[in-house]
Amino acid sequence: MSFKAKVAITKAQKDIGAPDKYSREQLDEVKRMVRSVADGSMGGMQNIVKPGNSVLIKINTVVPSDPGSGYTTDPRVLEAVIELVKEQNPGSVKIIERCAQGRDTLVAMEGCGIV
Repeated sequence: MSFKAKVAITKAQKDIGAPDKYSREQLDEVKRMVRSVADGSMGGMQNIVKPGNSVLIKINTVVPSDPGSGYTTDPRVLEAVIELVKEQNPGSVKIIERCAQGRDTLVAMEGCGIV
């Protein structure tokens, strides 16, 4: 079976702040960027999430680390993805993760600025 990967790239048109400190306006720009990638790679979020779907969003926290370190999921991107998914009226949206062995997942999520 042949598989062709789809890749989309976007660029901020405005200041997007920092992963641990951003405004609603900056989050809106990140959301615009995520929407642009979904539109460019999959034809829009409506082609990814259907009304009533159960949606699992896999994040990457691994170990507690600064949100700006680049080691973990950027809280701005996660928040933007959640908002875009919710626009499609899913049945449920859940964030899933399992921290590195021997680590507390909730502690890692807090340390990464996710909760």
